[in-house]
Amino acid sequence: MNDYIELMPVRWQAITDSGIRFDYRTYDSRALNNYRGQRSRHAGQDGKWEVHYHPYDPTRIWVRLPDGFVDVPWIHATQVTLPFTNFTWNHIRKTVSRTGTRDEHELALARALDALLRRASAGQGSPRERTLAARASAAVPFPRPPAPAAGQDVLATLAPAAHLTEAAEDWDEETDWPDKDDDLLAWLDEEVPAHPAAPADRARGAGIINDARKGPDQWPQ
Repeated sequence: MNDYIELMPVRWQAITDSGIRFDYRTYDSRALNNYRGQRSRHAGQDGKWEVHYHPYDPTRIWVRLPDGFVDVPWIHATQVTLPFTNFTWNHIRKTVSRTGTRDEHELALARALDALLRRASAGQGSPRERTLAARASAAVPFPRPPAPAAGQDVLATLAPAAHLTEAAEDWDEETDWPDKDDDLLAWLDEEVPAHPAAPADRARGAGIINDARKGPDQWPQ
């Protein structure tokens, strides 16, 4: 299994009191308790820790600790019931307004993602949403584990590691968006009208906006 993890993309991240945060997702596990706020032995990486992630399954990461790799789940994994990938997540990040605290925003992103995937799976939503969801479903090369039961402690439920069956895509380092998707999504932006339910969603406080071209995030990743 370690060989598969080694082939996955790598990032260098701090282990904080909240866990490991990047791309507006927080990953946490009791296995990190002894390393929170601690620096790794990798001085060349500013003391950050080696983290591997699967572009086709953002629900978990693998952190190399002194005793080996540890599978660490996304704390909001139970909020999303259908498969998604990094490019689906990045769509949500660009379309959900940033309000409230960092923790509130992360939860809002997860809920908005689940709503999009549910709409698309039912044949609803905009053509853009259905395309994103279909690509996410087709890209996941393994069955996703069942979500923990309601009320179950996500930190005590470490999902089995996923097998990487195809090479990672060529990712844009600044956006984590697959380069080959840019033309398709630009075309969809130009040709597809705004989803008619969007104004109603905003009226209900869903915070969905068409802001793909707005400025940089207000919070550090």
